[in-house]
Order: sequence, then structure tokens, then C-alpha cells
Amino acid sequence: MTPIRWKAAARLVGTAILALVISSSLAHAQGLIGKWSAEQTCGAQSAQIVFRGTTMELWEASRRLFTGNVRFRSSGNETAVTIVSVGRGTQQLPGNPEVGDVSSFRRDGNLMFPVAFTRNGQRRAAPAGTPPFYLCP
Repeated sequence: MTPIRWKAAARLVGTAILALVISSSLAHAQGLIGKWSAEQTCGAQSAQIVFRGTTMELWEASRRLFTGNVRFRSSGNETAVTIVSVGRGTQQLPGNPEVGDVSSFRRDGNLMFPVAFTRNGQRRAAPAGTPPFYLCP
């Protein structure tokens, strides 16, 4: 993955994490459960987001960059993920989610599209042309 694509993927991962936290609809939340990769190959070297029930992890190059507890909230065809707490041992890295961050996603089959990211009450739409994440087997 090129440095430019990785920077975009890292921003998307941060956005994705935030959107999945607050959810009243378990059905939509369950739709995001699994491992999502920035690359179709789902290789260990690719940027990945992993949702397991109420937890979320961010991985890059087989290294866990972030772990935290999240809540899911559905609205229309979007699922918002809110960071409830940051896991112990998670380093403060640039771009990592913070408590209260919200990332919104839209799932279309085996693709997950970042829609928006909200921090400190300021919602920012994902940039046009942001690549999707691919559901891994």
C-alpha cells in the first residue's frame, strides 16, 4: 500500500471507528461485525478494522494500533459507531479514535463505506472518492 493510500486508509479507519459506537439497532450493528480490510486481499499487512460485539480494533501490518469499546446506532442506511472507552495498552497515536468520537458507515454487500466522522460535535463528511473497506472471509 502506498504511503498516500495508507494515510487515507488510516483516516478512514479513525472515521469508521467513531461511527460504529452508538446503536439502538442490533441488526445494523451485527452487519458491521467482522474483519474489514482496506485491501481486497485482506492480507495481514493491510489496514484493518475489526468489530467484535461491543469492541473495535484497528490493525496495520499485523500490529494492533487501537482497541476500545463501542456502541452502535442505526439511522436510515447508516450505522454510527461511538467510542465509549479506549482499551488499556492503546498508545496515543495520531489519527487514533478518542472517547466520544463517532464514525458513520454504510454497508453495501461485502463493502463498508465511511460516510462521516464526528469529533467535538463537528461532523465532517468522508472525502469524495474515499475507498471502501472489504469484508474478509
